[in-house]
Amino acid sequence: MKKYVVIKQALLDRIADGKYGESVPVPPEKTLAAEFRVAHMTVRRALQDLVEHGILVRRPGRGHGTFVRGEPASAPQRAAARRSIAKVGLVHDPAWRNMRRAPVFFRLLLEVQGELAREGVSLEFLPKFPEHVTAAGVLDLLSRSRCEALLVITWTWDAGILSAVQAAGIPVVAVGPFLDLMPVSSVSPNDYQGAYLATKHLQDLGHERVAFVGHLRPYKTTTDRMAGWAAAMKIPSFQAAEEWAYWVENREPKEVAAGLAAEFGRRRPPTAILARDGWTAAAVLGALSQIGLSCPADVSVACVGRFFEGAVDMPRMTAAETEEGAVGKTVLWLVQHLAANPGTPPVALGVAMRVTEGETTRAFSGSGRRASPARRVRG
Repeated sequence: MKKYVVIKQALLDRIADGKYGESVPVPPEKTLAAEFRVAHMTVRRALQDLVEHGILVRRPGRGHGTFVRGEPASAPQRAAARRSIAKVGLVHDPAWRNMRRAPVFFRLLLEVQGELAREGVSLEFLPKFPEHVTAAGVLDLLSRSRCEALLVITWTWDAGILSAVQAAGIPVVAVGPFLDLMPVSSVSPNDYQGAYLATKHLQDLGHERVAFVGHLRPYKTTTDRMAGWAAAMKIPSFQAAEEWAYWVENREPKEVAAGLAAEFGRRRPPTAILARDGWTAAAVLGALSQIGLSCPADVSVACVGRFFEGAVDMPRMTAAETEEGAVGKTVLWLVQHLAANPGTPPVALGVAMRVTEGETTRAFSGSGRRASPARRVRG
């Protein structure tokens, strides 16, 4: 990944975590260049991208600096990039600031907004919808704002409403984690590749064996991620994979960690573990501490899925993604596809991922404990 992209992703994480805002400026280029050990021009390009995407705004004169834009900005329409869909409406919560308080959702919004801006498609935030959300209410909002498609960033939503909006001729795409559980078409393009890349990342750090910790419920994401892990491990069959797989149930976190600790006591984990998601990774960290193992000194832990500094009370995880802007690119493609294919049901898009070095992975020295921390790349 290019250096300016790594810096841009790190800045997006910090914006989502609230480290920079409308009144807290992004540090000067000179400061960021020194922090990331890159040239000023590299930092400048990352900042300029975020300005062009409507995420940051430069303020001249008194109180000057670069700040996070207070409201999402509509992208200027580019003649060369004009598409059949020019304006997308976003529904998440009645208040824009409530979106800002949810790092996972806000980070998704920033990525989608950036990619739509790159393609000259406007994104309008629709903060006021009826107290009891109905398909008619959503359609009225879209009509009054002249939006031609609907984007919902959520954990889950009423699939009946989404289907009714889609049936009225408005393309509908829902983005977020766990959306494979919604009774609509589901797209998770990076689950297999993400798990493969994260496992390869651990192997590149010198870990010969990487265990997989998954969820007992039959999620499609678990199956895809386990398949990616098995491919990276070159495991020939499901039966062979079970030797290096552990399973958790959907219970209270302390109960899950205790059960996993007991399983680790019976089958000691190898020096690296790939968790199905961040929630499972948290259980892994708790279980390791209960049996006297530390992370990353004894066991490196990576997960498939988004994680942001400060979003949860745990070390930053290693996540995986195949390319910059994967969420936004996929959203835009799906919107155009749905617009061109009337009668298609709404689509739920699983959270895309990327590879980042976190505080829970370290190069394996071969002596059981790692001699020195691996280089950390924020973003």
